[in-house]
Amino acid sequence: MPTDTIPLSRAAGAMGFSVGVPSSPPGVIRNCLFTVVLVHIVFMRIAVVGGYGVATTYRVTDLPTPGATLIASERRLDLGGKGSNQAVGAARLGARVALLTATGDDEDGEAGRRLWVHEGVFAEHVVRSAAGTMAGAIVVADSGENQIVLHQGALSDLTAEDVGRFGGEIEAADVLLVSLEVPLAAASAALRRARAAGTRTVLNPAPATTLSMEVLASVDVLTPNWTEARAIAGARIGLDPTPDEVAAALHSMFGGALVITLGPDGALILEDGSITRVRAEQVDVVDTTGAGDAFNAAVAVGLAVGLPLEAAARYGCKVSAFVVQRPGVVPALPFAIDVGRPGDQR
Repeated sequence: MPTDTIPLSRAAGAMGFSVGVPSSPPGVIRNCLFTVVLVHIVFMRIAVVGGYGVATTYRVTDLPTPGATLIASERRLDLGGKGSNQAVGAARLGARVALLTATGDDEDGEAGRRLWVHEGVFAEHVVRSAAGTMAGAIVVADSGENQIVLHQGALSDLTAEDVGRFGGEIEAADVLLVSLEVPLAAASAALRRARAAGTRTVLNPAPATTLSMEVLASVDVLTPNWTEARAIAGARIGLDPTPDEVAAALHSMFGGALVITLGPDGALILEDGSITRVRAEQVDVVDTTGAGDAFNAAVAVGLAVGLPLEAAARYGCKVSAFVVQRPGVVPALPFAIDVGRPGDQR
């Protein structure tokens, strides 16, 4: 990955510095700023494998029930996809990020490439497909809760061979962050490559799907939300389980650590057989669409700088609380100047 892919102004914002620094004595402060930012980025590297797409968001009073037709008060077109959102989120928090996803050979795909250049995300391995770029529809209620429907489009063409060509970025990373909008075969290949290289792996199992023991064997940290956690646990839990019971069921499936996000109730962490909880910040919620992606980006950044998992999850809760107070996803993702640097969580 080139060392000059992140614009200095964006790197400075990510690190919590003001770009408009004094110039007396000439050049000294600017040079010191550049050195601090560059050293930080070089030693905090994250590889992301996941989806990119465009989504049309509709604002409604309440989420629709089966058979209902609603009138939306607002319609908005956004760039998104879990992989792209997580990559941009991690880059804004100061990481040096490489992204593997797939786009159509269309204007939506070009919009993604412009976004990644602007945000300093290294995207040279992103695959172009004859299929259209992934598209989604998001319905957001006034409460901030949401429903999402996706069509994979180009993402269905991402292969294990594409992951192989991305392998150098995985091996060079401190953390690999994977989500499941891409085919499971590609996600599994990325996790195996990281495990073989000693790169720490974080799997955000969204959308939820059946996960084999082979896939889970390469996961260091699993980060489902409450709905995904129950879906993955399946028959191992009862009809009305507690978070602790779901965590225990998931832990019995693999030997890694677990972080279950619980919305306004924060997060549950299971690591080394011990359960701890991290409280969510109480804020006025506008839109929860980007909360999970922001949380996972922040957790990956925290782990990459050496934070314990609990501290990384606490940073994730802080970042997601910032995001849910604003509409959209990418426009809401913070820089470290907004939420503090991950090392502040120690």
